[in-house]
Amino acid sequence: MQIENLKFPIINWILTVLIGPLIWLTYEIMCNGEGVLNMLSIVIPSWIFGLFFSLPTLVIQVLTFFLLLKYMNSVYLIRLFYMLTGTALIALTFWWIGGSHVIPLFVSYATAFLLTGILIKVR
Repeated sequence: MQIENLKFPIINWILTVLIGPLIWLTYEIMCNGEGVLNMLSIVIPSWIFGLFFSLPTLVIQVLTFFLLLKYMNSVYLIRLFYMLTGTALIALTFWWIGGSHVIPLFVSYATAFLLTGILIKVR
């Protein structure tokens, strides 16, 4: 296990946890008319809870990434299977948490995950 190989899943995880709530807050402000100050007050708690609840997903994603690196040569296939697994794990996490905001939160975090996963270099 090389430290260099940890960069992609960890950077992707950090950016997803940071950007996901911002996408959701932007949606709530623009589409539902929520107050900006009201929504900004939940950014830091969203980051804290996001870090806590996404740790199991990070562990599974790191293990998945190492398995993909070991058994696949194509960067495109590695990225594809990594992103499919990650999106499924995000869905599973929000299904487990539950609540009335599950769908918008899933969409915002999955969007952040997929966008950052596309933009970050795999190797």
